[in-house]
Amino acid sequence: MRDYDTDEKMQKLDNECNVTLPQIFSLYTSELKRIGPMSDGGYWVEQNSIENSDHLLSFGMNDDWRFEKEIEKLSGNQIDVYDGSTSQKLFRNNIIKEALKIFRVRSTLKAIQTYIDYSIFFNKKNVVHHRRYVGLNYENRRDKWSSLEAIMKTYNSSSRILIKCDIEGGEYRLLDDLLRYNQLLTGLIIEFHNLDIMMDKVTQFISDFPLKLVAVNVNNYGPMKNNTPTVIECTFSSNYLKTKIDGIQQIKNDPDEFMPVLSIKYDH
Repeated sequence: MRDYDTDEKMQKLDNECNVTLPQIFSLYTSELKRIGPMSDGGYWVEQNSIENSDHLLSFGMNDDWRFEKEIEKLSGNQIDVYDGSTSQKLFRNNIIKEALKIFRVRSTLKAIQTYIDYSIFFNKKNVVHHRRYVGLNYENRRDKWSSLEAIMKTYNSSSRILIKCDIEGGEYRLLDDLLRYNQLLTGLIIEFHNLDIMMDKVTQFISDFPLKLVAVNVNNYGPMKNNTPTVIECTFSSNYLKTKIDGIQQIKNDPDEFMPVLSIKYDH
């Protein structure tokens, strides 16, 4: 027997959660694999982008490197993480800070686990945490930065690099260099922030970038504005089929019971 109440609820949910994006966001067919968690911190990657790469450049990690750990496990590649906001010392200090609070046993244990996990993973010979921000040539007493151009110049012309970029709005400083060094890339996973006011810049990048868009994922942590997501994750690959997908289903499973975005529609 058909459950009309359930159908009505799902239709209402679908109507509430539709997202409208420009046609240029339509996807090329590819073989996708979810790397890292289904929640925030995990990403869709085209499988050959991993298999054909010899390096992962990861920009931004905070206290979650599950994506990087899984890539290293799958590929054994060199992993270079750039994030100037965090360090082993910070994680050690977090243990002390949580331990001094009354009735914070769970958070103290989590801080200890984070410290141990960081120490083990970043002690591997092929895994390096560079305590630098990415996007500028700049240094002072507090902050150290590297431009993407300076980083890419450390690789040779035969390098095959997969890039993951989640740097909270700093990604726009990298777009010109991503275009310039595209021939070294097997894939790009990039989170675009403030999409409602940066749409023109993002669509121009998609148009100019030789790698093709194979996955789009709305990050539910960002609000919606007039059916436009303010934070979106895009996966590009040098390996794709020429056929395009008519529509995309939002399959991200965010924690904390965020409203899922069920489908994305393209404007014409």
